[in-house]
Amino acid sequence: MPRRRRKLALAGLDCRLPIEAPTAIVSYPLADVGAIAELLLRLSRLVEEVPEIVDLDLNPIFALPPGQGCRIVDARIRVAQTAPRPGD
Repeated sequence: MPRRRRKLALAGLDCRLPIEAPTAIVSYPLADVGAIAELLLRLSRLVEEVPEIVDLDLNPIFALPPGQGCRIVDARIRVAQTAPRPGD
């Protein structure tokens, strides 16, 4: 993937969610943000290359610790019916 696209995908992802506790601020462990960004980029490319996709549902997506990737538990893709192409 082009570096600029990856940088844009990463720009909106920050999985550190501070929680205010009575005596300290606690943060959740970081997730593999790079894997989530890669997933978003690949999904974007899939939708660009397969314009018949009309619905895409990934639920849930688990972000694992850094370096361990992410897991999609359930995926559903709906495509529009198209007329046969000449020669098919």
